[in-house]
Amino acid sequence: MRWHDNSDSTRGIAVGIESRSSFPVIGRHFRHLELGTFPAAGSSRDCLIQSLIDQLLDYSRKAGHSSLEVQSYYADSRCLRSEHLGFEVAHRLEFVIDLTLPEEQLWRNLHNNHRRKIGKARKHDLKFEHASDLEAMREFRKLQVQSRDRRQNRGEHIGTVDDSYYERFGRAYFERNLGRVYLLRHQGAAISGAFVSMYAGKAYYVFGGSSDEGFKMDAPALLFWEIFSHCRELGCHEFNMGGVPAVAIDKGAQSHGLYRFKAGFGGRQVPCTSLTAENLQPRRDWLIKRAKKVFRGR
Repeated sequence: MRWHDNSDSTRGIAVGIESRSSFPVIGRHFRHLELGTFPAAGSSRDCLIQSLIDQLLDYSRKAGHSSLEVQSYYADSRCLRSEHLGFEVAHRLEFVIDLTLPEEQLWRNLHNNHRRKIGKARKHDLKFEHASDLEAMREFRKLQVQSRDRRQNRGEHIGTVDDSYYERFGRAYFERNLGRVYLLRHQGAAISGAFVSMYAGKAYYVFGGSSDEGFKMDAPALLFWEIFSHCRELGCHEFNMGGVPAVAIDKGAQSHGLYRFKAGFGGRQVPCTSLTAENLQPRRDWLIKRAKKVFRGR
């Protein structure tokens, strides 16, 4: 999607994925539009973003989408107005680390527990490596599944996709030199890993995972410390640790442990807001849902 002014100069760009329900026949009428982040705007960004999002909502209604979701990855949402008319709001926090700081300052910014964990992990003679190929992605995927299973066993809801998705995802990034797999090994076996995307001097933590052994050795803290160093070598000036729900700051929240881990690296905490608009075609969707019940009743 592209916005332009009267001189045909681009003022904004957005990339979205349209999906449809798999329900036979009538499922094609249930269409969903999802954007991974806010539209990209020009120099007068702050006054444009809200207008572009409003126009996206209007576009989705006219295009017949049942719902619209605008995620907020790497999107500072302070420019949005407070009421977010037409959307349900989910507040997040992202953690951004300034890699232009001297290494000594980055080390001082770490929480005491993180410095202790890094020191503990170093005693295990772990080997750090990085790669941009599918073999490394498959090794990483095994670690990611182990972390996912642990979180699900704790009662967390974690979305699942099959292994082929990660291979397609990795191939697309590797072919364009936009992503890398980072691994820590112990006696040859991968015990902690992360997938990081990179573009225009910025690095973004996308996926992560560790084995039980890796957690016992405090490998994740050392892994990210090594990743910061490598990203600096590649010319990155900023590293985004990704986000957590804003409620994770509360000690009683289920995701508070993840908040403490990401916050412990001393980055700047950036408020983000994801937006979801449901039931954009209320009359049509009501009729289709009634039809679904009839089909299921046969």
